[in-house]
Amino acid sequence: MIVTEEGYFVDYEVQDFIDHHGVKGQKWGIRQQHQLNKASRKKERQRHAKQVQSARDRYDTSARSNYKKAKAQYKIDKRTKGRASAMRTLQKTKDKNIADFNKGMEYKDGKEVATAIALGAAGAILYTAIAMKKYS
Repeated sequence: MIVTEEGYFVDYEVQDFIDHHGVKGQKWGIRQQHQLNKASRKKERQRHAKQVQSARDRYDTSARSNYKKAKAQYKIDKRTKGRASAMRTLQKTKDKNIADFNKGMEYKDGKEVATAIALGAAGAILYTAIAMKKYS
């Protein structure tokens, strides 16, 4: 090391090797691609649509009644098992209802996505028209 006139340290040693931190045998710039054929993609879309619809149905038909039953059971369990255990049981019901709600909020297919986009655009246009009329 050498100290320059300005007081800086300068290292003039040159490394004689190249550091390599990759994986031995790794092909640079190539990644594995998992391509699915058309039939399996269609099957996956149908499975997803079915899961979303069943979550919507469960949430619409039984979420409120399940929570009411769980709340009544909580009051009983609070006296028999203890507050913490009863709260865990109630929380499981809440979590299941939230999971069903979130899954039900997903779009089933491209048709639902297109509808949501169209409704959003129509709402924005309507809002803009009302605002322009109000301020003109």
